[in-house]
Amino acid sequence: MITVEDIMKSMERLAPAHFAESWDNVGLMVGSKKNGVSKIITTLDVTPAVVDFAIREQAHMIVSHHPFIFKGLTSIDLDSVQGQMIERIIKYDIAVY
Repeated sequence: MITVEDIMKSMERLAPAHFAESWDNVGLMVGSKKNGVSKIITTLDVTPAVVDFAIREQAHMIVSHHPFIFKGLTSIDLDSVQGQMIERIIKYDIAVY
């Protein structure tokens, strides 16, 4: 089975992390490298609608052009939009890259 790590290696070959700007956040944002992947959602930004779609489609991974987590988190507030998305992403075991 293809894993999150396999997808990450493929992405690194296509878009090496060393080409990213120093301020950009690239790589795995949420999830385990060991998880299996049979369905991927691609998107420009991770939004509540994208998370809903990934859950509905039973996707195992979301690959986003823009980083889901841009600056370091100091808390995960489950009453905030981002906190609710993180909670659902973890609950449904979806990796975000």
